[in-house]
Amino acid sequence: MVVQAYFPGSEYVKTEMRCGNYSFELGALAEKAPSGTSRSSWKPGKVPPKPPNALIRHPKQLLMDNITMYLAHYANDKRCTLVIMGDVNTDLTRDDGRDLPHFKRMLTDLSLVSAAQSKWKAASLHFKTRKGDEVHQPSHIDYIMASSRSVSTIKALGVAAPADLMVDYDHSILFCDL
Repeated sequence: MVVQAYFPGSEYVKTEMRCGNYSFELGALAEKAPSGTSRSSWKPGKVPPKPPNALIRHPKQLLMDNITMYLAHYANDKRCTLVIMGDVNTDLTRDDGRDLPHFKRMLTDLSLVSAAQSKWKAASLHFKTRKGDEVHQPSHIDYIMASSRSVSTIKALGVAAPADLMVDYDHSILFCDL
């Protein structure tokens, strides 16, 4: 199963009307969610539990929590390889003090590993997937994560940051042959 996701970087603050902002939209939807079932008894097809306020305020953490809950069934199925890829907006090599523990918990709970770390070991700690700007340092915030039981089948992994693309786009292209 392949999941492509964008993990928003902004917080949800109800009083800040930022229409069209992905974080605001996720927070507003989560805030209106019905109570649903308890997390321990939730199964696909049932109404999911209402997220706690702490997660509503931090849509990236909410998304990581929901991905973990929704995909646990697939992660636990030995016949299934789970791949999650996208802009996580969290660097595994640099502790931001807020989102990194949630990211690591998602990886652990779903038995996922970074394809780059699996394939390139220590060298993966040095490459960047997002160029920096006046405010942000270059960072590694884009990932392809795969089931730990399947990473040995990775045939090829690459990062491309062509100069002509990086003019208008600040992220590299990741690709993986699994």
